[in-house]
Amino acid sequence: MTTNPAPHGDEADAAVTAGLRALSQSYPDMPSQVAERLERTLAELPELTAPDTALAPAPKPKQPWWRRRYALASASLAVAAFVAGGILIAQFTPMNSDAATNAEGNSESSVQPFDKERDNPGENDQSEKDSGTDSEGSAYRMSYSGTDYSESDLARARGLSATGDKAALDPALEPLSTDKSVRDACLSELTGTYGGSVESVDFGQYEGEPAMVAVVADESSGGTVAAVGPDCRSGDPQVLGSAKF
Repeated sequence: MTTNPAPHGDEADAAVTAGLRALSQSYPDMPSQVAERLERTLAELPELTAPDTALAPAPKPKQPWWRRRYALASASLAVAAFVAGGILIAQFTPMNSDAATNAEGNSESSVQPFDKERDNPGENDQSEKDSGTDSEGSAYRMSYSGTDYSESDLARARGLSATGDKAALDPALEPLSTDKSVRDACLSELTGTYGGSVESVDFGQYEGEPAMVAVVADESSGGTVAAVGPDCRSGDPQVLGSAKF
């Protein structure tokens, strides 16, 4: 039994077309309405265009070897210049900062702040003489009212608020009013005699005579206001008058 070889090419297409045509003859005719609709649909379809089959652009030709070496050498020189500049900056910066530090140190050493104790020691001595602190270290108020006290009104020295003018005092009171050591010796004698501590001191007069009036307060028994003469000293307070309160 022999078989015919399978058709190829145009013969195969013609055989397929003939077979389809033979099969379609057994089908009923397509309704005219359907055929018209298909024709209209096919007529409305846009025209098909072939896809873009343009060739891809050809790659750029490779640069010659000498151009590539030139670009590499330029990049290397740029990096070397950047590194060299950083090294130079690092070398000069510490020198400048050290110079600025030395200049600042020289300026500070040449101009020193005013030291009251070093530059004007006499002022400390004078302020110490005029300070309102008795020999025991307790603070007291000093005034120079110039008031002429009497035995009956010595107590008003406690409420005295006016400071007065030190320059207007009798010159005989100068040692007590200006020299702290002289005043402390006198006040120590008063606190030893009456007890307590010095609350305030006022320079003026007692019944027309120059005097220092001291308020010596004692928390337990009240206190004493004593008027002493300009020569008040340790061992001889020269009390001109006193009053309890």
